[in-house]
Amino acid sequence: MSPASPPAPPAPRRRKSSRNAWLVVLGLLAALAITTVILWQKILAKIEATRPELLLLVAVATWAATVLAMYLWRIGSLLRARAKARRAAEALFERLQRQVDAAFAEAIELAVVTTEWAVRAELVRDDFEDVQEYMQGLAKRPRVRRAFVAKRDGTVIGAGDRRQRGSALGALVSGLPAESSSVQKVPCANNGMLLVVPVMGLESRLGTFVLEVERPVLTRADGE
Repeated sequence: MSPASPPAPPAPRRRKSSRNAWLVVLGLLAALAITTVILWQKILAKIEATRPELLLLVAVATWAATVLAMYLWRIGSLLRARAKARRAAEALFERLQRQVDAAFAEAIELAVVTTEWAVRAELVRDDFEDVQEYMQGLAKRPRVRRAFVAKRDGTVIGAGDRRQRGSALGALVSGLPAESSSVQKVPCANNGMLLVVPVMGLESRLGTFVLEVERPVLTRADGE
């Protein structure tokens, strides 16, 4: 019968070793602080014994340095708080602008769809005068810059400005995208948006409805 093997040595206690290391560090820091205080007291005692007026100067300088340090710390705290508040305001402003954009896009989409239905009905009947009245009324709405309806060949039959009837749509609106069966949105200058809407019949395209609007942009109270 073989003798029993000796028990395995216990695992090292890392937690206890780490605690001991921290105690050593704290002890060294405490010793350094006590040594610094003792040396400072000796220096002050020597200054007081040789030149009392210098002791007063050191005290005043220490007080001034303390006040300055507190003032700088306070200024830094205020600057950090202001920067944090500004970042929060910027985030809120951007979130509100996105909400405004979404609401405006939804309202414009509804207006475009209803107008396109009405225009389609008039184009089917070849009633261009009613189309002209629709465009004139639409051009008077807030944030609407221009409104046009053109026939399939590009001739304008309805415009916010009646004098533009009969003109070529391409001559009045630059940068028109290629024809498409869906609504196209083209960004314009000064926060503008150009919407190009196909007016479709049962079998073919009847014309094009073009609306240029101004996107609402929030402004900051501080003018930034």
